[in-house]
Amino acid sequence: MPAQGKQLALDNIGTAAETAERPKVSCADMQNFNFPILLLTGERSQKGYGMMIAAMRRCKPDIPAPLIVPNGTHLMHRDNPEFFNKSVLDFLNQQ
Repeated sequence: MPAQGKQLALDNIGTAAETAERPKVSCADMQNFNFPILLLTGERSQKGYGMMIAAMRRCKPDIPAPLIVPNGTHLMHRDNPEFFNKSVLDFLNQQ
């Protein structure tokens, strides 16, 4: 990671730490979602993200399968911006 990106991550670590407050969303909450959902994950993302997506889809089976960003990690928007941007814009244009 470039020095600038590393510093940004270190500066913001408190907002991403496991102890940070995050809203809790239950399966019942998800079943009430009545809006389009786009799931994206990187081809090289950590396994935990795929597990989270699978859990979401078990709660709400009509959520489409995620798009896999080639050569992407959790920073897929940086790893493959062309694919990421096109996927998001295509999704938005369909709505």
